[in-house]
Amino acid sequence: MIPFLALWKRLALSMSRNPLALLMTFLVPLILFLFFSLVLGGSGGGGSGGGITLLLVGEERDTLPLSRAFEDLGGVNPSLNFKGKETEVAWTEERARAAVAEGDASLALLLPPGWLRGILSFDEPRPEATLLVSRPDSPASRIAQGLLIPAVASALGEGGFSIVGDALLANLDRAVSLGEISVEQHKVWSSAWMTGEAAWESQGGEGKGTLGLEMDALIPLHAEVAEVEEGIPFSVSAYYAGATAVLFLLFTVVHLGGRLLKEEKNGYIRRILLGGTPVSSVLAAHIVHGTGLSLSALALMFWVAHQFLGAGLAGQTLPLLVVGILTGFAFGAFGILFAFFMPDRETLERSSSIVILPMSALGGSMIPLFMLPVWVQNIGKLLPNGQAVVAFEKVGARHMYLSEITPQLLYLVVFTVVAFGCATTLWKRRWVA
Repeated sequence: MIPFLALWKRLALSMSRNPLALLMTFLVPLILFLFFSLVLGGSGGGGSGGGITLLLVGEERDTLPLSRAFEDLGGVNPSLNFKGKETEVAWTEERARAAVAEGDASLALLLPPGWLRGILSFDEPRPEATLLVSRPDSPASRIAQGLLIPAVASALGEGGFSIVGDALLANLDRAVSLGEISVEQHKVWSSAWMTGEAAWESQGGEGKGTLGLEMDALIPLHAEVAEVEEGIPFSVSAYYAGATAVLFLLFTVVHLGGRLLKEEKNGYIRRILLGGTPVSSVLAAHIVHGTGLSLSALALMFWVAHQFLGAGLAGQTLPLLVVGILTGFAFGAFGILFAFFMPDRETLERSSSIVILPMSALGGSMIPLFMLPVWVQNIGKLLPNGQAVVAFEKVGARHMYLSEITPQLLYLVVFTVVAFGCATTLWKRRWVA
């Protein structure tokens, strides 16, 4: 035990004498965390002051042309500052609801299959789209509804209103002659179209107002407030407190592995091993030191989130502590295992960014996992940092209990045991030889 404590003390003193390491462990993550929290959490749900972020969910033949049309309309009117999401991202209804409810998007338009062409037919019931909003009185909702008619017109090809209008009127006349719709329905739909077209032309095609006073008859649209699951709040600041800390803790523990390589090179490791200190104790001292740094950095992040950003973490101290300890152990084991495969400290320093930055991008430290394509989510959940981010999200951002994150806790425990066992075996062979 005494050699273990002596080694741990040596590591702590070395860290305290390295201003750059302290900055990278505490100050830089804090600045980055504040940036993410204030920009993404303080913008009022993805649209206030930062433009409208609209997610399109449906078949590609509907979402792709409609997405381009919305982006074109946003470009015509710079004051709108419309921001469309790339359709390559596999948005599902569940993920879109979560994004709107949690403030990562202003709106989400859910399109039934074959919706774009279906609006030109007059079968009953007409295909109805659903517009998910963050609150009932959302200004973004009114803007999106006003742009829907010209966007549809643009999405159907060159000529815009003339193409849609000619098709509508021709289909209306045909439907009346065949008895498919009544004369009254013909009047309602044609009136709705004329209203929208006249408003569009009167504004010079710039889309500055609400178009089509009777749009519901022409393009049925159901507005719905997207809500998170009952009893489960979401805090953007708490999410990025954990996610940002995880990103920089990976760098910290990998650099601790570099410290291990340095001690090996200067002969210190050999001396303490000759003194009877087990290899496992040498590695465990590095892991415990890394865990202490992890808990310190996490405590700072979550304290700032709670005290100044309204994260509301009262009562979550124990879950955060448990996740923090297990994360520190898992990352520490990863750091010493990663260091084994590096020939020297300089190589490790150069290689760390190549490994850690992609891991962080896939694990949700930069962009929340639910905002990423499904295949990226599946990869992220295989990584220790991905599981750590999910665990911190659940207990910090969503205020869940430990019993609700059992899979993440088990993963971190198993990863620690396996990684530490592999690292001990490999280092023992190297040092004993």
